[in-house]
Amino acid sequence: PAFKEYPALESFRGKPKGVDFSSSATARTALDTRARQLLREEAAKAPNFAGAYRLVEIGCGTGCQAVFVVSLATGHIYQLREGATYGVEVRVDSRVIVIKADPVNKLPAKYFVFERGTFRAVP
Repeated sequence: PAFKEYPALESFRGKPKGVDFSSSATARTALDTRARQLLREEAAKAPNFAGAYRLVEIGCGTGCQAVFVVSLATGHIYQLREGATYGVEVRVDSRVIVIKADPVNKLPAKYFVFERGTFRAVP
């Protein structure tokens, strides 16, 4: 899907609330100190996804990136269950997340739309 097919439905201006680790069991218990600090630092920046969110990629080993989305208004953390190997592509004016293709394992790109706090796979 094209980014413009799924425009951002929210916008955010002002000071980000900060990360609410209680909203995500994974972020609260499975991430190490460095990863939690990275989430805090990134969530203090301007939106880079869906108008009011900050998407953060955190390395989880060789060829592995966990993908988190933080609401800048509430601090709530959402985790995309699909990991990335070659990164993701997002835009501040769209709800589309593209997991880049994996040329080594010949895996195609995957597409998700962020809707009401969930990630829906789209063709």
